[in-house]
Amino acid sequence: MNPATAPRLLAAAILAVAPAFAVGAAGEGGKSVQSGATRAAVEAALQRRLDRAYLSYQWVFCVGMDRFYHGWRVWRCNVDFGDPHIVQYCVILKGHTLLTDRENHALDCSPLRHARNVES
Repeated sequence: MNPATAPRLLAAAILAVAPAFAVGAAGEGGKSVQSGATRAAVEAALQRRLDRAYLSYQWVFCVGMDRFYHGWRVWRCNVDFGDPHIVQYCVILKGHTLLTDRENHALDCSPLRHARNVES
């Protein structure tokens, strides 16, 4: 390696990695944001929860919101219980732990103009 190109390579590496650290560390209000859960992982966790409760459903579909609760991405999930009876769940996935708005009423997926106590 040419000694003259080493500083340029280091600068390029820092510039390539810096945005990832900035996004992960900044979050809302400077708090750390955990948004690594995928839609498939959130849907699978909610389906397991519904199965454990012996609930019969047709499908589950979740959408990640631009909101965070204590640093975790908030997901709005619709569950079709048939005939059509679609119920909205507001959830966060902390690792392998699913928390819904049924357990914690502070989780809110309503439009921002109607949101209650959504912490960032």
